[in-house]
Amino acid sequence: MPVGVRYSDDVVILDIAGEVIGEARSEIAEILNREIEKPENKGVIINVEESPMTDSVFFGVLVAASIRLEKTSRKLVLLNPSKSWRYLLTITSFDDFFKKFDDEDEAMTFVKVPTMQEIWAKVRELVIFVGPFGDQDDPTIKEALLREDSGQESLEKSVSSIVPLAELFKMFIKLLD
Repeated sequence: MPVGVRYSDDVVILDIAGEVIGEARSEIAEILNREIEKPENKGVIINVEESPMTDSVFFGVLVAASIRLEKTSRKLVLLNPSKSWRYLLTITSFDDFFKKFDDEDEAMTFVKVPTMQEIWAKVRELVIFVGPFGDQDDPTIKEALLREDSGQESLEKSVSSIVPLAELFKMFIKLLD
């Protein structure tokens, strides 16, 4: 089974041609796992435009890969799934698990957008190294930021009590640039 591996920016794209069953499934899983191990790959796009069908076992391979990627704030998406792929995704209840795209640029944009976890990590870095938004000695915000288990909600409450929303948006835009 031909599997093309190409790179665009920091994203790996696997172009799969043919049916993804049996030995072909194992070959793709091997390539996928090898690419996930590379930290420079910030996301994975599985292009199945030339693949007429697969089996539910391959969805298990993709779920495992997706979970591994999510643990490091990376994403896996499907590109150009056929009607048979979409049907199998639906009957196996994986339809909502995978993001699906019919346009490579849209898939690329989605994969490269930072997660809320990444954004909050950047906010923590900025606040810890630059100083809190308000009073330099405000223990509430320092405590929320320094605690890894504080969670986004606790951090949002602490920050929103000090920073106007417009200022937060300006900061996010600056962080994303």
